[in-house]
Amino acid sequence: MALKEKIVLFLKGSMILTISNICTKAINFFLLPLYTKYLTPEQLGISDTITTVTSLVYPLLVLGLDSAFSAFYFDEDSKEYKKSVFSNISVILMFTSIIPFILMFFSGDISALILGSRNYYYIIIISLLTLVCQLWYLPFSLSLRVENRMTAFGIINTLASVVMIICNIITITIFQMGVSALIVSTLVTNIILLVMYLLSTKQFPHIKEFNKRLNIKMLRYSLPLVPMVISTWILTVSDRLILLYLSGEYEVGLYGVAARFVSIVNIFTNSVYMAYTTLVYSIKKEENSKIVYAKILNLLYLTLSIIVFTVSMFSKEILSIMVSSKYYESYKVMPTLLFAQILYAAVTIVGYGIAFKKRSEYTLLSTTVAALVNIGLNLLLIKKFGILAAGLTTWIGYLIMLLLITYFSQKLYFCPYQIKKLIFTSLILLVASMLGVYYLPLVYKILTFCFLITLLIFCYRDNVQEVLNLIKRFLKI
Repeated sequence: MALKEKIVLFLKGSMILTISNICTKAINFFLLPLYTKYLTPEQLGISDTITTVTSLVYPLLVLGLDSAFSAFYFDEDSKEYKKSVFSNISVILMFTSIIPFILMFFSGDISALILGSRNYYYIIIISLLTLVCQLWYLPFSLSLRVENRMTAFGIINTLASVVMIICNIITITIFQMGVSALIVSTLVTNIILLVMYLLSTKQFPHIKEFNKRLNIKMLRYSLPLVPMVISTWILTVSDRLILLYLSGEYEVGLYGVAARFVSIVNIFTNSVYMAYTTLVYSIKKEENSKIVYAKILNLLYLTLSIIVFTVSMFSKEILSIMVSSKYYESYKVMPTLLFAQILYAAVTIVGYGIAFKKRSEYTLLSTTVAALVNIGLNLLLIKKFGILAAGLTTWIGYLIMLLLITYFSQKLYFCPYQIKKLIFTSLILLVASMLGVYYLPLVYKILTFCFLITLLIFCYRDNVQEVLNLIKRFLKI
């Protein structure tokens, strides 16, 4: 398949996934007024805390095999080899899924440890059951993505998200389940996801296809990623846990509302990541692949910056429409959390240079340093500045992570990325957003917004022209 055809497939896959996510997650986002009406910040804070803590167990049990799937799947073209990759990972995850069942016997102790009360043990059990479902359907999900079956993947996730929305409405308003409402909805949705993936892939792991030699190779690659996953988890959620212990559930609830705005940005980025994985490995040996990678990063950054800057600059006005008055202070943390996602997007794209060479220790080092800095700054600043500090330390952590990942990745696999330009323009937009949120009247916000968006487009005018050309070509096809 020619390079242009692969790029078109990448664009098609990204578009399908984006549309499916917009049709569902955006609807779920606009139910935010419902959540903030029926759930207090304390209830939302408890729910988010349980989800955050139990979410650490998931990547530990995955053992980094989700990354190994993509890294090894394209090494050979034979169907037997690809089946072995699928079966190896499936069998391992079936064994690791036993651990959540064991942890259920200690749910009361876990509840007491993280929330100071054993009363939430049943929610811990529900969250652990959700983890089991996620482990079981992960290989099927990865298989659809690497095979570029994005239409099927998009349909499944669209249906699952519709189920999630309906369940959220029922559990919150009709059954009034309070703190457990969102977690129960997540379990129901994951059970349905498991069933749909089984029906759509029509392949099952077999012990006969289990390859011990391949298994050793994949685990050698993936196991060093586990500490990296822990570091990334710390970098992402340590601020919430420190907020919980230094400021209480109320601040965590406010932070959670801002984080839900971040999830809207992730609609676009997750769609690109899923489609990009197949593209990045399939064109690695092409002559102009490095130029393509750099251009994709620029286009992703430009699109994300426009979305993030818009939401950040007008976060106060958006919150006044979307949520009840007790959640208004969430605007304090929105700009830094949103712009941190831009840096994380760049990390994901640039980091493939490390993945190509299978040198996961560099990723581990980068994320560990960023996580340690993040924890230190959180402990130092959150008690005095609250959620404002929590968002800022997240942004700083991702900045450090990007700088380190870029340094190591470029040494292993150089690509003409424009990281300095990306960081500089992103910093200008972030500072403008924070000044706008805290000090500028609406009229001056609009003027500042228009000026900086125009300046950003000018800085990336070559990429804008390429986007227009790609859209014309895509529409013709």
